[in-house]
Amino acid sequence: MVYFTRTNRTVAPPLLLALIALSACASTGSQGGGSGLEGRGKNKSEKGGKSSPSAENARLKVERDRLVQANRLLEQELAEAHEDLRRVERQFAIYEERLASENGKASSVAASAEARIRCEKLARERPDVLPDSTLAYVKDLIDTSERLIQKQNYAAAQFFAERANHTMSSAERRANVEGAATTRKVTVEAANVREGPGQSYPVVERLSHGARLLCWGEANEWYHVRTAKGAEGWIHASLVR
Repeated sequence: MVYFTRTNRTVAPPLLLALIALSACASTGSQGGGSGLEGRGKNKSEKGGKSSPSAENARLKVERDRLVQANRLLEQELAEAHEDLRRVERQFAIYEERLASENGKASSVAASAEARIRCEKLARERPDVLPDSTLAYVKDLIDTSERLIQKQNYAAAQFFAERANHTMSSAERRANVEGAATTRKVTVEAANVREGPGQSYPVVERLSHGARLLCWGEANEWYHVRTAKGAEGWIHASLVR
């Protein structure tokens, strides 16, 4: 401590005294007031309700487990929906196959029956138009079609039935043409039936005097004819009457 002496009296300067008093107050506040601020901060932290890291981790784990379980349930529902869809698709495929099978059966049965009816009718009404070889061929096609129907091979049965009907269509057209044909007779000792209406065409058949033939067309003085043996060709108009 420094003292100034004046006129032999010891006196402390006023400024120095003030500094000493302030120093003492600061020391007292730092010791007591610091603990008070610290206490207020601690109480504020406790009142704010902030959870500890361990409590936050536990809450996150519970939330994660809940999401995992929900995702597992969604996956199970999706798998069940896919299985239902596959079941419906299989059922539709069965229905489509059954429908196609029934349609194929009905179509082949109808085509086979149509060919048989047409064949029997033409053979009965116009036996001269349907040669024995053609008749046997058509009947064989129809029999094959019916056997395939019994084996439920409807596509193949349809094919043979359509072949029989095509052959019958050709025979029926021929019958219609010959239905309007006229009968003529050879008036010379010998006459040639040729492949076409002209002398340059090859001879199909030679006919003798009095031979009868069907004539259903004419071109440049040539008749389109069919002989008793079934040969078709052309003969000059001057050779028949």
